[in-house]
Amino acid sequence: MISNNKALTWLKKPIPALVISIILLGFVALADYLTGPLLDLSILYFLSIVYAAWALGRFGALAAVAVAVTQTITDQFTLVRIGHWTSLEGALHITVMLAMYLFIGEVTVRFTGTNQRLRSTYALLDDDLNAAGLLQANILEIEKPDIPSLQIGVSVRYAGRTGGDFADAGRVNGKIYACIADVAGKGTPAALFTTLLKHLLTDAHRKGLRAADAIAEVNAALCRMLTAEKFVTMFYLEIDPATGMLEYVNAGHPEGLVHRAATNELVPLRLTSPLLGLLDMPSGPCSCTFKLEPGDSLTIYSDGATDSRARTGGHIGDALIHELASEYAYLDAQDMADAISDEIIDKAVEDKRDDLAIICIKLVDQK
Repeated sequence: MISNNKALTWLKKPIPALVISIILLGFVALADYLTGPLLDLSILYFLSIVYAAWALGRFGALAAVAVAVTQTITDQFTLVRIGHWTSLEGALHITVMLAMYLFIGEVTVRFTGTNQRLRSTYALLDDDLNAAGLLQANILEIEKPDIPSLQIGVSVRYAGRTGGDFADAGRVNGKIYACIADVAGKGTPAALFTTLLKHLLTDAHRKGLRAADAIAEVNAALCRMLTAEKFVTMFYLEIDPATGMLEYVNAGHPEGLVHRAATNELVPLRLTSPLLGLLDMPSGPCSCTFKLEPGDSLTIYSDGATDSRARTGGHIGDALIHELASEYAYLDAQDMADAISDEIIDKAVEDKRDDLAIICIKLVDQK
């Protein structure tokens, strides 16, 4: 079965378009001749002119106008001869029809040209978005540390080809760090700021800064660089794989969720600091500590997990992510992150979905 796009492409090819235009005009001219001058078939000429202008351009439109006007002149001469019109009325009718034919042909040509330019612009924009998406993916590629006692799973799903969610994990100061952040906004502008976050966090780590000090450094830089309406929420943690002790900063971000394997309890890791990029914090953001026990899992996520539009109406809400963090806690960390992401995306309206980032961390019981 030929798709609509293929059919339209075929109808615009020069030879088929020329043949179809000739057939259309010939059919209308024959119908006009057989029905006589008293029956006005100008609407059929309009359709023929529009097709010729769309498929063949201005030259095709003018050729179709010439055929239509020739038939109009013939009809008007006949109407004048039989006394239906005066010569002045016939000439006026010919002039009006010529102007209308030319007008509709030119409008169609210009409209078609505008559409072609728009399609070319969209194609270039599409290429740019693809390139931006590949570049963002390469810059933000995560090299997860391989540690027997600690599993890390990461899942990032953008609503478009680029997005404003940031996820990162790696080694720092003998510990493992993980971070999820959400830049205000969507698309390519937000994507640019995610690459900035990567640079700022890497720079803070190079300086040997830890946890709250590292985020204070990032916040100071964001306050200098971001415009007034931009801000960043972030959940950052550092964990000692040997002991399960973690230090975290939750700067205006959704709470982290710890699933206790021993009790099946879900413990929230709530806000510790305001969001980043708006206010300088002379004393630095606050951090808290928490201890994971063997078998425990920690889920941190962006607000796409709760704010995306649900198929059932309204936002997805907090209940689902709480349920999933417990339901899939038995899985390995990467399988857990993927399963949670799949469930959320499945329940979200496709064109109302927000960017989504999930990091799952699981302390392995090695006994």
